[in-house]
Formats: sequence, structure tokens, C-alpha cells
Amino acid sequence: MSIRLLPGDNAPGLKFGQVFNRADLGPVVFDRPSVLVLWNAGCVGCLPAVGDLAEFAEPLGVPVYGVAVLVRDVAATAAAAARGTDKAVLALEERPDTGSGLSRGAVTREWLEASGRDGVPSTYVIDGAGVLAWIGDPEDAKPVIGAVLDGTWDFAAARAAWREAISDDAWVRKHTLREVMDALTAGRMADAAEAIAEAERASPAIATDEQFACIKLDVLARAGDRELEAAAHYVAAAQLFRGDAAVQTKLAVTALHTMPGNLAVARAARQCLGEVVAAEDWEGRPADMQLAATVLLGNAEVQLGLQDDADATLVKASQLAETLELSERTRKWGRSEIERLSS
Repeated sequence: MSIRLLPGDNAPGLKFGQVFNRADLGPVVFDRPSVLVLWNAGCVGCLPAVGDLAEFAEPLGVPVYGVAVLVRDVAATAAAAARGTDKAVLALEERPDTGSGLSRGAVTREWLEASGRDGVPSTYVIDGAGVLAWIGDPEDAKPVIGAVLDGTWDFAAARAAWREAISDDAWVRKHTLREVMDALTAGRMADAAEAIAEAERASPAIATDEQFACIKLDVLARAGDRELEAAAHYVAAAQLFRGDAAVQTKLAVTALHTMPGNLAVARAARQCLGEVVAAEDWEGRPADMQLAATVLLGNAEVQLGLQDDADATLVKASQLAETLELSERTRKWGRSEIERLSS
């Protein structure tokens, strides 16, 4: 599990893949109060925010580093930097050699994600001893810079405030979801499974998070040799989130299609989907969800050999497919599944 970054911690290093506006910049050493602003070319307000802080900080002798993170298009990022301020160092984070897609480089991982921030611009104030003083939005940084310079900044209070803003459990959840999605996208199933296990060890409460439950099922079901574990997780999660139509639908679509013929899975799906479909507020649910849950209920009944029940459920699904205002993708999927299950 990666280390969480909080005010009061030693600031990580800055690893650049490219510096846009300094030809002779050496390694960054935080030996005086400094400011880091993370930006991206797709963020309209990011570089103006870097420029505003640089204008404020330059007379105070405080360097400002504007580092581009989560970059897809290096050329577009360089073009944006060329239009930016010359009073801040503008650079691109060191990027992994992934070859494609959104890059989560060293600065993204060690600063943005480690601090629990969700996006850019994200600002960090560091004192002259290389200790992180503050994390937040750039428009709120100027008083912090002043307090760090005059020695009145309360590091303990800043640390407590940030930990209250983002709990340890919430941080573990964010970190895990990123790591698992990265691994799934790259087809690294073993790494995804290990990230799931690490998260459960670090924060047992994450087991009650609905998004985590769905992603864990996806990882286990796709692992190939962990069907028993996947089935047990699905049955437990279906019981945990009984009555939650959205979660039941997400869980069932994975479980029923990756573990066909598993009777424990089919029984849990029939019970929990049957409850949400029979709920008084069911007709007020999103149309795509109504069709998907009904089709999945029919799927579970077919797998259990309850043909009369399945026939009745699939008739209802057919009616929904023709009468509800559905996305074309859902309508096409529903019709295909109804035809398959009815044959």
C-alpha cells in the first residue's frame, strides 16, 4: 500500500520528464519555502492560477513549480506551457513508459493521489526544511505562504484538518480503486487482486463500500481460477446491499455472466433482484435499470430451472424493452438476452 501524504510529512521529490521553460534547471531541492501547483492542459483555470501565485511569490523569494500531470498529449501540454507564466518553473512529470492512455506518473502518484486530491489545480506549500505545510486550492494558498515565511504556520492543525477532510478509510478507497482500475485496464489481474487484498488489510471497513464490492467481484470473476471465491463474495455482497437496486444490478450482471450454472449465485440473484423488482418504488427507477434487472432476474430463473417463472419474467422484460424510453445500447442488449434466454 502506498504511503499517504499529509501536512507535516517530508515532501516527496519532484521527478520531471521535461522542463518547458528552463534550460538549466537541476534537481529540485526544497531548501527554502516553495510552492507546487499541479496542472493539466485540459484545465482552463490551471495555468492562470500558477501565474497568479508566481506573481505573488516571486517578490518573497518563494519559487513556484507548475507540474503537468495526468497528461495524454505531450505536444498540447508543451503548447499550453509556452503560453504560461515565465515566473514559475513549468514542467511535465516523469511518465511511465505505458505507450498509450492517460499517464499516472511519479508526481501524480506521490503528490496528487497520495494526498487524496481528486483533480487539478492542486497546490502544495512546502517549508524551507522540506516539510509539507499545506494542501489545497491555489486561491487559498497566499495566506499559508505568508504564515510559513513568518514562522506562524501550525503544521499539526493543518495535518488534523486534512485528515478530517479525507479520512484514512476514504483515502484507502480512492487509492485502491485507482490501482485496481489501472491493473484491470492493463490486464494485470494478479496485481488487481493484490491491490484488493491490500486494501482489505489496511481498511476492513472498505468491504461495506458498494463500488469496492462491485470492483472486487469483477476482479475475482475475471481471474479465471477464483470462481469459488468470486461466488462467495457475490452472495455476501448481494446480502449486504439488499434493496439497493443499482448495486444489485451491477453485481448480478457480472456474477450471472461470468459464473453461469453456479446455483449459489443464481439463487442469490433471484432473491435479491426479485426484491428490488417487487419494490413499491420500482416503476420510478431509471428505465435502463428496470430492463436490466428484469432480464437478469429471468436469467437467474433460467439457470435455476424455474422455467415457468422465467417465461413470465421474460415476457415482462419484452414489454419493458418495447415501452420504456431506453438507451439504444440497453435496448439492444435486452432484446438479445431475452432471445437467448427464451430459446
